[in-house]
Amino acid sequence: MSNSIPDDPDERLNWYTKKMQEFYETFLEENPNWLAGTTLSILEMGIHSLKAYIDDTGNGDIDWSQPTVELHFPVDIERVGNVKDEAFRIKDPQLTFEDIEDSNSAAKAIGRKVLSHLETSVLDTHVMGAAVFEKADGYTPALLPEVIDTLEKLGDETLIERELRAYLQPRSFGAGTIGSDEDFDLTDESAVPPEVLEQLESIEPSLISLPITLEGYKLDVITIFEINPLVVDLENEQAYYPILVGLALQGNEDTKDDNWIDQSLSRIGKVGQVATTKQSKATNEKKTYIHRRVQKQSSPRGTARAAAAA
Repeated sequence: MSNSIPDDPDERLNWYTKKMQEFYETFLEENPNWLAGTTLSILEMGIHSLKAYIDDTGNGDIDWSQPTVELHFPVDIERVGNVKDEAFRIKDPQLTFEDIEDSNSAAKAIGRKVLSHLETSVLDTHVMGAAVFEKADGYTPALLPEVIDTLEKLGDETLIERELRAYLQPRSFGAGTIGSDEDFDLTDESAVPPEVLEQLESIEPSLISLPITLEGYKLDVITIFEINPLVVDLENEQAYYPILVGLALQGNEDTKDDNWIDQSLSRIGKVGQVATTKQSKATNEKKTYIHRRVQKQSSPRGTARAAAAA
């Protein structure tokens, strides 16, 4: 493609659009660790947002006693097919005539839109394309055609519900939201339902861990990062990824007890009562979960469909 920028507005827009695609493809080729790098970049932005909420003294819900915040990452979508289909797709980045008024404006717009598209791709990858439709009476799954086919082949309703629940489970690092249709006592592991144990096992290690020593005990300040399926409002053609970002203090077998950990959190950073640790028998690795976010909830049900990007 010629490097000469066309004078005709339509041709210039097409020229810059192709340049943007080239830039995106080149970036992926030259940065094989783009998924991990962009994930950490999103987490970093989330931590900065968390601090801003904590510093806002007028916000009583988020402070150092509960340093977690749910952020909404907006995504551009559009309907496909007719209204009855309830289908959508995530938009590809698009330049406007205003974006390309001059080369400097075009360069900034391309960088901004490519970064946004990259972040959206990373979040979509983490949740494996999972999405839900937000409606007045609740949420229903927004499934890709290939996911629907896989579920239908299972045949058994119980298996389908189990796989659907697992598919819509958030991608969690360091801590995670746990859902169950049953009430249970977390202090009695034998009473915890199998699906809850499975969800605990799916929680991955924290992406960032800072070792500290307090009163001779070794602890870790960890980040909490949870990416939920895309929430889609078809009526208004709006969508966002709910992202939970937070901090927690994690102990080990030699640490005194959970109460001491909670008290220590407030002393070292005014961070308290966020998380506790659980020893996983299956993997022999420490897992962290948030007590206050363990809640009773039903699995989403429905036959709503979302089309794959054309």
